[in-house]
Amino acid sequence: ATFNLYFSFSDADASRQVYRLNSAVVNNASIDFDIEGLAQITWSGFAATISDDTTTQPVRNVYEGILDTGNFIRHRLSELTLAPAAGSPFNTNYNNIVLTGGNVTFDNGITYLTPEELGIVNQPLEHVTGPRSITGSFTAYLDTAADAIGDLYSDLVQDTAVSQNSFDLSLYIGGVTSTPRVEINVPQAHLEIPVHTVEDVLAMEVNFHALGT
Repeated sequence: ATFNLYFSFSDADASRQVYRLNSAVVNNASIDFDIEGLAQITWSGFAATISDDTTTQPVRNVYEGILDTGNFIRHRLSELTLAPAAGSPFNTNYNNIVLTGGNVTFDNGITYLTPEELGIVNQPLEHVTGPRSITGSFTAYLDTAADAIGDLYSDLVQDTAVSQNSFDLSLYIGGVTSTPRVEINVPQAHLEIPVHTVEDVLAMEVNFHALGT
């Protein structure tokens, strides 16, 4: 889907500067969360052209007060649960994984068809959506409690019979019961082998990839 995207700088009519991105598309959204900061979404995309549209007052379809901080997710632990998906060689639910940070990225793989002509500024004809990719990573304290990240690491390392694992991954950014929070579910997630990180605390970082069902 394409749309016109407006960037309006300053609310004062006399000093307002508005730029319009024509035929814009969203290609990538990346969610980052950390116990020491705010959970944030970074958007990126493309547009066919950009134009100065200062005389237009854009319609605010998405608007939040800049002084409203009560809905921020900040300085809170997040949680993760993993259940073996259908056909998975694992038979354990990992329900005690406490996260200190992580990332989830959605990418539409958009590219533009642009003719190449000499002597003029080339403009794209149309965009093409490629394979959708959903990837991410999470960082957890190295916890040796039952069904925690330590057990997950041991099971992944010792499993040499299959090359593709599959988990039903549920991510609770901000906590399972706390509000506000964001819940993300990936029904088929492939986990890479966790990597140890030794900084302020002993932790583990795990990358995952969403698979087609």
